[in-house]
Amino acid sequence: MFDKLFKKHAESLLAEAGICIKGARPFDILVGDQRLYRRVFMERSLGLGEAYMDGWWECEDLAQFFARIFETHPAISYGGLRGFVLQFLMKLFNMQSIKLSRRVAQKHYSLGNDLYASMLGETMAYTCAYYGKGAQTLDEAQRDKFRLVCRKLDLRKGQHVLDIGCGWGGFAKLAAEEFGVRVTAVNITDEQLEFSREKYWGLPVEFFNCDWRQIQSLPTKVYDHVVSIGMLEHVGPRHFVKLMKIVESVMKENGLFLLHSIVHRGFVDPWMEKYIFPGGVAPAMKQIIRSFKGILSIVDVHNFGADYARTLHAWHENFERAWPGLRATGKYDERFRRMWRYYLLSCEGAYLARQRLQLCQFVLSKGGAPGTYRPVR
Repeated sequence: MFDKLFKKHAESLLAEAGICIKGARPFDILVGDQRLYRRVFMERSLGLGEAYMDGWWECEDLAQFFARIFETHPAISYGGLRGFVLQFLMKLFNMQSIKLSRRVAQKHYSLGNDLYASMLGETMAYTCAYYGKGAQTLDEAQRDKFRLVCRKLDLRKGQHVLDIGCGWGGFAKLAAEEFGVRVTAVNITDEQLEFSREKYWGLPVEFFNCDWRQIQSLPTKVYDHVVSIGMLEHVGPRHFVKLMKIVESVMKENGLFLLHSIVHRGFVDPWMEKYIFPGGVAPAMKQIIRSFKGILSIVDVHNFGADYARTLHAWHENFERAWPGLRATGKYDERFRRMWRYYLLSCEGAYLARQRLQLCQFVLSKGGAPGTYRPVR
């Protein structure tokens, strides 16, 4: 009896979003295991994601499926009890301590440079690209994103920039080559650091295995500007103020801090936390703004979240093209492929809907907002 009620409720929610079970359109779904409805009702987003990984349901266009769901039911909770518990634990305990912060490095960023090289393209940039300058390819859009950051910081030849959470070093490379600056870049993922040191040897860039809480111990004590592209999501809201104070302490007077981050409602997705970004929290706008109040002054906010849907779409296309070669390595099986596909396309759908996720760049200043600063796009 309950299984029939679960199915009826699911059909009703899907119908409101214009989605049919056994429909012929790309965003309709095909259910292969009738236990799906109970699993989703009991486990919410975790059950939905794991059921897809297990092959219980199929959808030709997952991005449009999720876009329709998020557009129609923007306030619906996908976390359930597990999501509530995760939120509670993150408030009660330090889930982003130095020790625990390395979980995401080990589980996600250490999957293999072959995977990321095949997906991310030439720049190895694992953050939202910028298509606002007319870029037609992912690589062009990522370089335009890095140039946008450099122009917002008004980088000048000879200046010294700190890059917190540098990924595979794409920003450091472009800033050094095109804008003539020195870059100190920090990260906690061995594979990324090894790649960056070998790839960009000879440039005025130094890469350190260093948690953001330890940057005051680096050889250089003060920088002209600081940048953080896609790292705030791994800091945790309870540490935002500490991050801002550390940035303020290592930045010259009137220096600029560019903070590039996903902006959410502060919701923790249990499936994403378990399989993709353990300990990760996409912050709410109010959490970010409160964190720098009285420490740094805001001079610009730029939202280009729509570009993230296009970025994710390009990553997925690259991943699918590369899949035969990745599978041949023996490191990635079919369940991984379904997990990765679900990850990329569910996120694309969320950005297409623009109800829950945004992408913002903040420019913050030490010592007051410069009166001559003009926003750059």
